[in-house]
Amino acid sequence: MSEPAQSSVVDQQAPVGKRAITRWTGPGWLWLLLLVIVVVATLVAENFLSSRNLSNVLRQMIPLGIVAVGQTLVILIAGVDLAVAATISMANTALMGIVAGQTANVPLGIAVALGAGLVVGLVNGVVINLTRVPALIVTLGTASIVTGITFLYTGQTNFGEPAQIMNDIGFGSIGPIPILFFLYALIAAVGLIVQNRTPLSSRRPLARSRAFWATAKRNWCRLTSAATPARPSLTPPTPAWWGITASR
Repeated sequence: MSEPAQSSVVDQQAPVGKRAITRWTGPGWLWLLLLVIVVVATLVAENFLSSRNLSNVLRQMIPLGIVAVGQTLVILIAGVDLAVAATISMANTALMGIVAGQTANVPLGIAVALGAGLVVGLVNGVVINLTRVPALIVTLGTASIVTGITFLYTGQTNFGEPAQIMNDIGFGSIGPIPILFFLYALIAAVGLIVQNRTPLSSRRPLARSRAFWATAKRNWCRLTSAATPARPSLTPPTPAWWGITASR
């Protein structure tokens, strides 16, 4: 193989290798932005990099990070889920109500909480696929229904009590690292594997996402055009004889 051909092959392989890495680590500018935030926070608050503060930051980001993993998979298939917060509240309420401060009830409570989330997601998926109603509308309605079920279950009062082992795991840490961070790391790793080693890693979700937003834009244009009354035309009507003359 000639030298120009070899150089072209190397040039083509370099971007491919770079894309393969960024698919797992994310874009470099995002890590740079995180570094800038850390530097600015360190300059503003002198105790920002202390082990106690970093442990608190990790503990606060774990719930949002776990939710973000699930939402990422939804977005990859050109979907959206507005019922996440309501589903979390319902699952958490069911868990606390079943556990009721008893360690022996923890496995059942976790199973019911996960099952409740699975049922809500299944209902959303079935309704969206059968009715072809946009996920934005379906999940918004589901959120209202789930919130109502939660209020009905609790009577709109404080409900349930965690077991001691839940407090130990939720607020415990191994050194400066919260115990729940390891659970988040495991969930994030599974999410990355699903994202990069399953059909979700293809470009089809991106194409579906573009098609989704194109359809949404067309629907929005139709709604706005239908809501706006037609303006009277200022152009005088064309005489009937004009068509006859033009055709001749």
